[in-house]
Amino acid sequence: MHKNLLQQPLLFGNEESQTFTNLTALVDNIEPHVTSVSSRNEQECFYKYSQIKVNDIKVTSELLSYFEVGAVVNSHSLLIALDGHYEIKTKKTSHQAYKAHGLIIPPTSEIPLSSSRNEMTSGLVINFDLEHLNKTSLIMRGEPIDRTSIQPISLQINQVDFLHLLLALVAQINGVNGNTQLLALNGFDDQCYRLLVMMMQPEFFLNAKPTQQDEVIISKDFIKMIENYLEQQVHRPINVTQLQEYLGLSARGLQYATNKYFGCSPRQYLNNKKLDLAYELLRDINNQKTILEISSDLGFSSQSRFTTFFVKRFGLKPSEIVKKRVIG
Repeated sequence: MHKNLLQQPLLFGNEESQTFTNLTALVDNIEPHVTSVSSRNEQECFYKYSQIKVNDIKVTSELLSYFEVGAVVNSHSLLIALDGHYEIKTKKTSHQAYKAHGLIIPPTSEIPLSSSRNEMTSGLVINFDLEHLNKTSLIMRGEPIDRTSIQPISLQINQVDFLHLLLALVAQINGVNGNTQLLALNGFDDQCYRLLVMMMQPEFFLNAKPTQQDEVIISKDFIKMIENYLEQQVHRPINVTQLQEYLGLSARGLQYATNKYFGCSPRQYLNNKKLDLAYELLRDINNQKTILEISSDLGFSSQSRFTTFFVKRFGLKPSEIVKKRVIG
């Protein structure tokens, strides 16, 4: 089984991943998070993982063969089974996570966690700060979230595939080669928190309508306020939660307003405005800054990412705009 598992890719960080095929080595190297490991067949024990931390969000992609582990959980966690399944079984309760389902796990001294018995389990673990999560929830006009016991969570609600959204978000890690500074610049942690809030309180966000307060702000001051915000933040990374807090809108209200006035999401609108400014700078004959300097000044995580967005919006590469300016 080890050979087959070694060939299986993780969601990110395959080159930097760590692999353990010995029970003792696993306990010794994953301490203090793993306190004990047992397996029906020690030779089949296998654990491979890659982990990344962006501010107070920690993401782990893992592959494992059947074993039982005593795991210490130091922060709130979302455990998702991508293939196979996990089980947490105590004397009183049993919780299982299958594909498209997960478990919210609060901090605990130790939990008995096991994986699939005769197949590989592929999983994704997101550790988050509950205080940060609640601050984001309140700004989004949700309710305080209190998770003091293990609770199941569905990742497919009505027509919304939260698992697909989550995997698309995690794909950003490979997009910047695991550079945590670039991920932070792109607001990776804020995107994680917003998605977690919506997953845990779908009733507030999937069918919600703009509040009466939203309607007042949108009808009177929205265009002016969002333009003022952009002037202040144009050289910083996009943070939708900060924009929402600045405007005083609920999550649904902000989404509704940008769709109404601009025909796109809040993040896309802010991105487009930055790209428009970049376009004008590149055309300016008096501009002495390079493409890299402009993309960095406007808060894009990398020049390649900036170029991708630029081509999608204008159908031309930034270098083509500079070339036209020079020739013209």
